Amino acid sequence: MNYQDNQSKQPFGFGIAALLLSSLLFSAMMHQSCKQEETAYDFSSEGAAFDFSLVDRSVSLSLFEDLSRLILALKTVKEIDAPAPDYHHFYGLLRNQDGVSHENEFGLYAFLQDADQGTAQALMQQMAEVAERYASPALPGHSGFLTNEDGDKFYLVDEHGIELATYAERWLSAAVFYQQALQLIKTSESVDLSDQKQNWELAFSFFGVPADFPDNTEGLRYWGKWCDDREDELHHNTAMIGHFAQGRAALEQGDSELLQSSKEAIPYFWDRIILANLGYQLLKASENYEDLGKRCRKLSMARGFLHALRYNPNSALPLAQQHDIDLLLSNNYTASRQGIMAAIDLLLEVR
Repeated sequence: MNYQDNQSKQPFGFGIAALLLSSLLFSAMMHQSCKQEETAYDFSSEGAAFDFSLVDRSVSLSLFEDLSRLILALKTVKEIDAPAPDYHHFYGLLRNQDGVSHENEFGLYAFLQDADQGTAQALMQQMAEVAERYASPALPGHSGFLTNEDGDKFYLVDEHGIELATYAERWLSAAVFYQQALQLIKTSESVDLSDQKQNWELAFSFFGVPADFPDNTEGLRYWGKWCDDREDELHHNTAMIGHFAQGRAALEQGDSELLQSSKEAIPYFWDRIILANLGYQLLKASENYEDLGKRCRKLSMARGFLHALRYNPNSALPLAQQHDIDLLLSNNYTASRQGIMAAIDLLLEVR
């Protein structure tokens, strides 16, 4: 997609005033770019008439809970009066098997692409190593715990200062829920119609919102929550639920043109949600740069959102720019404020 930017680019400083300016520019850029696509991805209330309240969400709800238990196992390791969970425990949670290493079709692991399964296993090993050092202060080159300046927040980080619970939550949400949703909505129209409908409904359930979203924002999970978090900048809540509903209604009505519109719109809007969250966390990392614990946490969130972009080959952020930002976020100790602002600058070029 091509975007026009009529605003001249402004250089970034690294003070609070510059940070505020970059925040305003980033929000304005995201909103302007999305407004330019409104007519291309518009939907009518008549075409979007589908009631998702009857959709079976058992699979997505089960997987949401699996991920919640997995992340909680690392976040609460300091509070549990027991040995730190080991690799088999984390790997078992990934498979929904409490440490038993065998296939379970309802575990998170079974929904990963083959190429991601090894990455997930390595991440479980990293989580176990960090958990084992929960009582040791973190240092560059050594995993352990960090706190914020106030001393009331506790972050378990690896040797590069990456908070693994925060990163894993976002990457696994992308590798399972986002990746699955994008694949499911692409189901060919040559496939049996009942399967197409079922796949579309499952894709919607992976977005993590109630049927009456955005009027109801109770109980949002993962991508639904992160979409709503950036509603003030993007105004994508209505667009996402509208296109999910329109696509499902189009299947019912046999309207291929309407269906194709939603097939294109959902990945587009979802990509902007990820980019907006990536930018927001980078801004917060710069804002809290002198607080090492907060900085590492915010950069870890940003890294998770950055890696989510990989699942959409048509992301508005080109692979070269993704790579540049990834280099910055590979080590939270060495990431400079100047580097963080340079990453935001790359996002400002997105159209």
